[in-house]
This record gives sequence, C-alpha cells and structure tokens, in this order.
Amino acid sequence: MTPFGNPNHLAGFLGLCATVAVGLALSKQPRSRAWPFAMAALVSGAGVLLSLSRAASCSSSSGRCCSPRG
Repeated sequence: MTPFGNPNHLAGFLGLCATVAVGLALSKQPRSRAWPFAMAALVSGAGVLLSLSRAASCSSSSGRCCSPRG
C-alpha cells in the first residue's frame, strides 16, 4: 500500500527518481560519492518493476537509454 493509491502513480514517481539518480551518479567525479545515487537508482528501478506498471516501465527504461550523456 502506498500513499499514492494507484500503482501507476507510484511507478511514475519512482521512474522519475531513478532517472534523476542515474544522472547524479554519472555526474559525480569521485566514484566513491556515486555509489549512494547508483543504489537509489537500483532500488527505484526495482520498485518500478514491482509495481507492474507497463507505461512506467517503458518510459523509465527509455528515459535512461535516451538521456544525453555529458
């Protein structure tokens, strides 16, 4: 049970969090500081998959694949 009430809303929020966490993990210069963001991305991504939301899974994966890398 989530405070969102709808699993699709939870999955959309977690997908956004996972994408931001991946961006933060890739932007950290000392790799030792990137681990917390990488773990947050992993946990958020797992939450998206466990919510069984097809649209959020698709948009979350495409957001990570199509994001620009600097």
